[in-house]
Formats: sequence, C-alpha cells, structure tokens
Amino acid sequence: MSTISQSIKELTPTEAVLSRFDVPFPPYPFQRSDIDRLAPEPKTGLYYDPGLGKTSTATLCALYKFLTGEFIVTGK
Repeated sequence: MSTISQSIKELTPTEAVLSRFDVPFPPYPFQRSDIDRLAPEPKTGLYYDPGLGKTSTATLCALYKFLTGEFIVTGK
C-alpha cells in the first residue's frame, strides 16, 4: 500500500476527499455521515428525496474511490 493510500485510510472518507479536492459544494452533516458509511462499500444505493444532494454525495464517494484506487472499470 502506498503512503498516500495509508494516510487516506487514517481519515474518514469525507475528510480524505475534502483534504485533497476543493469542492464547490461542501457536504451537509447528513451527507457527511452517508459518505463515510457508503464510500468504502463496493456497491451501494443512495435514496434521497429530490434536491437533497444525491449528485454531490455520489461525486464525493467516487472521489474517495479514486483516491484509494478502488475504481473498477467495466465495459469498453
């Protein structure tokens, strides 16, 4: 495991992403807890009502997977 991956694993997923990316949409507290819970999982579902931030939450989860090297690329 690289040094970067080790230091990322010592932070919560939200902290890891926010420490490395300047996001224009800081997550609300409910989004932070969901990011921390869902980002490490291989597959999840996110069911917020319209307007509650599914896109930003999913984006931060994806950035966490990018940082940890957990992307799985399928298809062409």
